[in-house]
Amino acid sequence: MTTLSAAALHALADAAKAAADEARDSLTTGDHDLDETVTLHIGGTVSVSDGESYIPTVSIPLKEALALTLQFAGITREAAIDALTRAMTEALRIKALKGKDAKVAKAQIEAQMSMVEDAETLVREGLDSLPPQTRKGKVRCAKAAVEEVATEKKQAAA
Repeated sequence: MTTLSAAALHALADAAKAAADEARDSLTTGDHDLDETVTLHIGGTVSVSDGESYIPTVSIPLKEALALTLQFAGITREAAIDALTRAMTEALRIKALKGKDAKVAKAQIEAQMSMVEDAETLVREGLDSLPPQTRKGKVRCAKAAVEEVATEKKQAAA
C-alpha cells in the first residue's frame, strides 16, 4: 500500500505516463533489470470535476443486440450467416473497385443508406429512454508538477 494522497497518486500517474511515453523509443527489445530508489517532490494543484450524467451507449452489448435484432426480424442463423458473409464479401469487392465501377457500386449502396440512417435515428431516439448513469468527475493534473529530487541506481552484480 501507499501513504500518498489520492491527489498525489493522480499527479504522479499523470507525470509517469507522459515520461514513459517519451522514453519508450529508448527501450530495446528484451528484459531490463532495474533496482533504483527515486525521491520525488510532488506539488501543485489537482482539480476534480463534479460527476456528470450520461446515457450508457457503450454499455449496450452490441453482439447481443444484433443477435436479438436478427431473431426479432425472423432471420434464421443460417440465413444471417449467409447474408453477413455475402455483405462482407461484396463490401470488400466494392472497396477494391476503381474509377467508374467504384462510383456506380457506391451509388447503389447509397440508395440503401437511407434505411440505415432511419435505423440510426430510431436508435438515437431509443437511447433517450435509457436510464442515465453518473460517471465520476474528471481529474486534471495540469497544475501539478512531479520533480525528481534524487535517484540512486544500484550496481548490478557482475
